[in-house]
Amino acid sequence: MPPFYRDLEKVPDGVVISQGVKIGKRRTSLNLNVGLLLALREIEQREGVTLNEICALVQKRKSPKEKLVEAIRSYILRYFREAATEEGHSVAGHGSMQSQKVATQGTEKGKKPAPTLPLRAGGRPDFRAD
Repeated sequence: MPPFYRDLEKVPDGVVISQGVKIGKRRTSLNLNVGLLLALREIEQREGVTLNEICALVQKRKSPKEKLVEAIRSYILRYFREAATEEGHSVAGHGSMQSQKVATQGTEKGKKPAPTLPLRAGGRPDFRAD
């Protein structure tokens, strides 16, 4: 298991991690929060590619003025939006904001709302299909 994945599930979502990548002969680092790094892990597993290969692809496609980390964030969002289905949205309770309204009822300022999805280790929502 690459260092990128060691104990990542145990790190709180808001933490930003600097992850080194190699694009061609050039080394650089990406500063991404844990949720985005976990999303990249899922993309790697689904597509059978490495983080370096994903970054190389995004580097080729991004505009010259766009920063690599911004392009990676957009790539992750686009990847999962393309995979979203109406059935999946329905199961998650999307469409009327009802699930979000219920999650915030009874919460006080500064406290986290109650989760609306089953939780995985580390307290993150489990978006995986059963």
